[in-house]
Amino acid sequence: MSKITMIMDGNFNRFEGEVYSPHMSYMKFAKRFSDEFDEVFIVARSFPRDKEVGQIVTGSGVSFIDLGDSRGIYGYLKLFWERVYALISIIKKSDVVLIRMPGNISTLAVLLCILLRKSYHVEVVADPVEYFSSNVSKSRYRKIFQGIHVIAMKIALSRSKSVRYVTSQYLQKLYPAKKGSTSFGFSDVYLEEKYHDNYKFRKGDVNILSVAMMHDNSKGHRDMIDLIESLNLDGGKFSLVCVGDGVLKSEFESYSSSLGLNQSIKFVGLKNSSEIREYMSECHIFLLASYQEGMPRALLEALSFGMPVVSSDVGGVYEVLPKKQLFPCGDIKIAKIIIQDLIKEGLEGVSRKNLTISRQFIGSAIKKSYEGYFNFLKHLK
Repeated sequence: MSKITMIMDGNFNRFEGEVYSPHMSYMKFAKRFSDEFDEVFIVARSFPRDKEVGQIVTGSGVSFIDLGDSRGIYGYLKLFWERVYALISIIKKSDVVLIRMPGNISTLAVLLCILLRKSYHVEVVADPVEYFSSNVSKSRYRKIFQGIHVIAMKIALSRSKSVRYVTSQYLQKLYPAKKGSTSFGFSDVYLEEKYHDNYKFRKGDVNILSVAMMHDNSKGHRDMIDLIESLNLDGGKFSLVCVGDGVLKSEFESYSSSLGLNQSIKFVGLKNSSEIREYMSECHIFLLASYQEGMPRALLEALSFGMPVVSSDVGGVYEVLPKKQLFPCGDIKIAKIIIQDLIKEGLEGVSRKNLTISRQFIGSAIKKSYEGYFNFLKHLK
């Protein structure tokens, strides 16, 4: 019996005894591991919801071990020893320990593996420097947290058996694997095989789509609101649909309302995959304004749908989008120019190019990368 345990800080939510996730459901994430391992354990926190958000995380051969729903430093300390004992028990029983970083739970797991002399593998999914930047975090302790997570990342990589990055270059340059260790670099997003080549744009109103959570300021919602105001002040007819939810949703809605944009910006809450595809078919441009990303799933899915994409130059996005579609984080003046230029150029042409770009992330292509990765994990525990 082969067992793999994945420890992480993911976006998981609980509803009526089940655990759900919009991005890490059984079919989107865990099944690829259960196809290779007899037992798969996902160890993370989950947070209660009044409805299911996303799809079920567990399935055949996959179990979820919940480490509680505390947030913030006080919540972390409150459950600290309970989590330590739980993680020690879990780590000791595992054949393969896979830790996704950065994250508070992940950092604790690395330290425990080192103390227990248990070998482990690391997946690097984001840069903690970006996550705790002044544009994202308003905590008075953000520089301390930033330093802790950077050091934790370097310690983790210095002792890990292998490293997988969700980018092909970006995160590797920032956090290189130790000399002599095995590393992999590929996205964990499986895109559909079929083309969505029916993109049409008729001159007139321009509908822009954003798909992003609203737990903090990292996704640039205020920037997107300011951008819509600026585009419309120039005489354009632009609207924005914001898919997503989080503790700051009401704050962003109030800010949009204060600028008189109630008719131009709609906050539609969380939506499932089929509903998001409906919005993609109705909108003309996909906008990502994040200050922190690895390789964003929503952006890749928009590319595969044939949507013209405009994005902040964040994380590994530059590996897939041409420079003319990227703007510096927070620079809405450049973002506005890019959008206006793409419309003049012709959005249908941009759509066709994006479809071509997305082919490197289709399921069959990524599956080949995973095959080599899984073989390594199974034979070097």
